[in-house]
Amino acid sequence: MAKTLTLKDTAFYRSAPNVEAIPCSLFGVLFVGRSNAGKSTLINALTGQKQLMKTSQTPGKTRMLNFSSVGDKFFLIDSPGYGFEKSRDYFEGLMDGFFQKYVGEKGLLRAIVMVMDSRRALENPRAIGQGDGMMEEYANNYGIPVIAVFTKVDKLSSSEKLRLKQKYADSHPDCLYFLCSPKDQDTYKKLGMTIVDVGCGRKIELH
Repeated sequence: MAKTLTLKDTAFYRSAPNVEAIPCSLFGVLFVGRSNAGKSTLINALTGQKQLMKTSQTPGKTRMLNFSSVGDKFFLIDSPGYGFEKSRDYFEGLMDGFFQKYVGEKGLLRAIVMVMDSRRALENPRAIGQGDGMMEEYANNYGIPVIAVFTKVDKLSSSEKLRLKQKYADSHPDCLYFLCSPKDQDTYKKLGMTIVDVGCGRKIELH
């Protein structure tokens, strides 16, 4: 019997500091989020590898697109965090090039995983912040489905979690979303299975 593919089968493949270095050999799932939203930490938790993606307390530390292969079936792609003014021009240039080449020319992107700090999301009318809207625009322009992941929900009260769910569901009825905390391994497992399904081209249910 063939082994079931999981995100534990992920291995680092290549870093791309510019458009020319972007590999186009596999389909991909792109992780995006503001600096220090917990994006790299989330990828490490999902793959069970503490050092797959380097984490830092310094905003703007990730400066490249990092590609990791999931069982040679698809790429997990970690992008630089946005919202850090010093690297804004570099980030926008890199992402414009990525979407034009990997998505527009090759049609290889299967989903965008938008990682958001749940505390910051609660402060915004549509549960997304500045920069996240830019990523939504990319997704809409290229017809790419979005999976929203709210991190650090252990910092929220039960009523705040409920309010966040309602706010995002109302403003994004066609998007799948997950609320993640370090102690909730069931949610991590469901999210990981969803990403594998999407990366392999299988259809998923929104609810």
